[in-house]
Parts: sequence; structure tokens; C-alpha cells
Amino acid sequence: MDVQRRRLRFVGHIINLIVRAVIFGFNAGKFESQLRAATDEFKFDVWAKVGAVGKLHNLATYIRRTDQRRQALRQLQSELAGDDPIFTLEILVDGKTRWNSIYMMIKRALELRSAIELYQSRWQKPRNDVDRRDITKDFLNATDWVELQRFFDFLKPFHILTQTMEGNASKDGAEGGHGAVWETLKTMDYLFIKFKQAAELTRHEDPSHFKSGIDCGWAKLEDYYLKTDRTPVYRAALALHPSYGYDYFERHWSEAMDKPEWYSEMKRAVSDLFEEYRQQAEVEIQAQTGLLDDESDREAASADNDYSAFGKRSVTSLNVRRRRARTVTELDLFQTRPIYVQDLDVADPLEWWHQHQLEYPVLYRMALDLFSIPGMNARESSARPRD
Repeated sequence: MDVQRRRLRFVGHIINLIVRAVIFGFNAGKFESQLRAATDEFKFDVWAKVGAVGKLHNLATYIRRTDQRRQALRQLQSELAGDDPIFTLEILVDGKTRWNSIYMMIKRALELRSAIELYQSRWQKPRNDVDRRDITKDFLNATDWVELQRFFDFLKPFHILTQTMEGNASKDGAEGGHGAVWETLKTMDYLFIKFKQAAELTRHEDPSHFKSGIDCGWAKLEDYYLKTDRTPVYRAALALHPSYGYDYFERHWSEAMDKPEWYSEMKRAVSDLFEEYRQQAEVEIQAQTGLLDDESDREAASADNDYSAFGKRSVTSLNVRRRRARTVTELDLFQTRPIYVQDLDVADPLEWWHQHQLEYPVLYRMALDLFSIPGMNARESSARPRD
């Protein structure tokens, strides 16, 4: 494959950029540039542009700046819980612009909503306050809490999905499981449905940061569908997974997502990639059997008997012809094979292919390459995002 076809975008990277678009808008990089260029105080103004999430960031940053403010929030929790609270929670502030830490910040704020609202209602500007910003601008009102809840509900499946893939893909020998490259398109299709549902809910609503975030995230997701089209690897990996195959694409792309043209193009791309492997296998067989043919020819020549050699089968031509007849339909045989109960939930596709390599020798080599590509690792979430 050429360089463009070899370039893979791992699933964790894709999720990261899509969700960042939901929170910060389509050009999240511009937002980050503004933050890097801003002074500590001006950062509050930059974050204030990000709706309720930005206001929460500013409020959490303000509270966590001093021990006195943190203690005040703890006391309010105790007051609300009664005389003998089991524990109190610290308000969290996100880790810069990492979406998963923003998700956790929102989650904690929702847990502390009563204490935060009480903190806001009792807040008075201290004398000689070192913070110049009027923090009341960042107090959360009822509309803000609704928006935070909507962000939390929307991001929760993304967070769980990322944790699942990180945990499984980082284990030794887990290349064929969660987080592997075959999971990329399935994950994107899952996100597609989530965005479609959210877009339908917000279609007739007034403009809001959440509504525009859904539009930006969906646009970014569709952009990545186009990028995955540049290599057949994603489609081929899912097509060769024994629990999915072409049936998956027919159900989801042709029917649920109403993209029949994607389904047709997928079959063509997978077939073309299979043909590359078939031709390579044919070349190798020719090389392996060529020596046998040479020996047979030399024996016939030494006997100087044209009649004896006439009509005899050639080792090379016979093997190649039979090989071609078998491998040209190997992909079709796999896609139309009988499905057994144990094939419905194959946890390790690599192991399945090891067990069936004699049935599908060329597809086995193709599957071996595809399912050995990891799609995500635990370090991925900490890497600096790039398109």
C-alpha cells in the first residue's frame, strides 16, 4: 500500500478530536492558542466564551486557588449533609483542555450542585481580594446547570468507551480485542448514532453552546469518515472479523445509517485489498514450485522422449490454476459461511483466524496483518491532539 493508504488514525485519537469539537467548537486549536497566549487573569475571559463549561472552569479555578475557599465549600457540604457527613468532595478543575478531565469536572460539579449553589448565594467579595475578576459573572444559573447536565449525559458513553478501549488495548496480547483497528469504524458508527439522536433533539431549539457543539462534533466525525476512506484497512478489519463481516455494514451502513453507497464502496475496497494478497500468494507459489518444474523438464530432456513428456501436467501451472480457482472465491466463502453460536461473540479474532487458516489461507494472511495493528494505547489520551 502507498503512504496515504498506510496512514492510520487510531480510534482514541479520533474520539479525542471529535469530543473536543463538541466542547470547544470546530477549531479547538485556535481556542488553545488563545489560552497559551493569555495571562492567568485573561484566561478567565477566554474560558468564558465556552458557555456553561467555561463558567464552571472559572468558578472551579477560583475556588481551588486558596485553602480558605476550598474549606468553605467543604463546610457547606457538611452543613447540607448534617452533623456527621461521611465524606466531602473537592471540586475539580479540568486538566487544561483534555476532554476527559472536563467530563470529570462536570460530573463532580453536578454531584456538588447544592453546595455550589449555596456557596454562590453566600459569597461576598473579600477585602483586599487578589482576584480582580468579578467571579459573579461565572456563577452558574439554572440554564447553565441544564447545559452541564446535557454535556454530561452526552459525553458519558464516550468516556466509558474510551476507558474500555484504553484498558483492554494496553494489555499484552490484546491487539485483536477492544481498541484494535477493527474497532475504529464500529466506534465511529456508534458515535454517528449518538450524534444523530442529539441533533434530532436539538434541531428546533434556540441556539446554545450545546447545540452548536453537537453540530461541530458531527461535522468533525464526518470528516474522519472521509479520512478512513483513504485506506481500506479499517473496513477490511471489520469485514474480516468473524462476528461482524459484511452483515455488519449492510445492517448499519445500508439500513440504520441510510448510506448504501458506503456499503458498495466497502465491498469494492475490501475485494481490492484481498486481490493484492491473492496475487502475492500466487507469486510465492510460483517461486516455490518453479524448482520442481525445472527438475521435471530436465528429466524429460535427458530422456529425449517428446512423446513421453507430451500432455503431462506441469507442477507450476497446475498448482497455480488450482490455487487461483480456490482463492478467488475465498472472500465470498468467508462472508457466506454458516454462522454458529460461537461466532456471534468472538473475543479474539486473531485466535479465530489461527484456527481457520487452512480453510482460508490467503484471508488468514490478510487477517493476520489487520488484526495485529493496535488501534489505541493508554498513552494516547495524554498525547497532544493533532488532526
